[in-house]
Amino acid sequence: MRFKYSIFLCLFISYYCYGYTGNKDGDTVEVTSFYEWLNEAYKYPKKLINYTLLEINYGYSLVSINDTKFKSNLSPVFCSEFKYGFIRINDDIGANNRFYVASENVFVSSYAAHFKPSDSKLKGITTDGWSFGFSFKNGFGYEFWDDRKLTLYHTGSLVLSRIDVELESPIPKDEKKLDDFDEKFRFGSSFECGANFEVFNFMHFDLAYNHQLVFPGSYFWGFAGSSLLELLFQRGIDYLAMRHLKDYPDEMPAANFIGKNLISVMFYELRRKNMHWPLKSDIPLNYDTFKIGFTFIF
Repeated sequence: MRFKYSIFLCLFISYYCYGYTGNKDGDTVEVTSFYEWLNEAYKYPKKLINYTLLEINYGYSLVSINDTKFKSNLSPVFCSEFKYGFIRINDDIGANNRFYVASENVFVSSYAAHFKPSDSKLKGITTDGWSFGFSFKNGFGYEFWDDRKLTLYHTGSLVLSRIDVELESPIPKDEKKLDDFDEKFRFGSSFECGANFEVFNFMHFDLAYNHQLVFPGSYFWGFAGSSLLELLFQRGIDYLAMRHLKDYPDEMPAANFIGKNLISVMFYELRRKNMHWPLKSDIPLNYDTFKIGFTFIF
């Protein structure tokens, strides 16, 4: 296995362990001693039920390379996505009708310019690509009438992509830049913010925005440094939310959602032209995706 794929595998495993580790007994997960020191802040119960989830999404993606020297126009694409994973809902957090959600999943996504509504017109250089990876989702929610739930969440992902640039750019410098991505496996990352509403006990409706970066090469230490800085902010916001949820049960789920996603928006906007901000690095390929979908929980 080549070095860059080894890195991706190590990050994949590490990210999974970071999200939630435990000893699985049927559908029950027991929190391990590795996470016991978090209990004071997060107040996890000793056992939580792990439900299986299947998620299907469809969306519209804007594709861009935010380089002032890049003059070519890239056609929007349409995203189809399938996720499989596990989800836990913890309503024992010290506030009535409030709950905490954590979830891990693997996903496969297709980004195709031609998989579109019949009346949609293509403009610019078309691309066709797919990606797979792992994501960790968490957030707080409100429980309303008939026990219906509204979850406000943030998601971070590790992604491996392969993109096919279908047309050549008439500008030589732009074509050279596109060659960094064309028909190559490229590592990347993404964040997602969204709202999930429970239609039925087993089916939820999703609205989400996703920003994915595709790196033109593999740079482990730059990625690790930038990601760690963002992660420290994210975990700090989670800590404050759980500590003060009991005192501010109406405001804290929304405040957690706004705070975590504002941090990611800031980091990812700065990464548009500097993929490992604040470290000096190259310009990535960006996918800005607006999507709808359904989550099925079993």
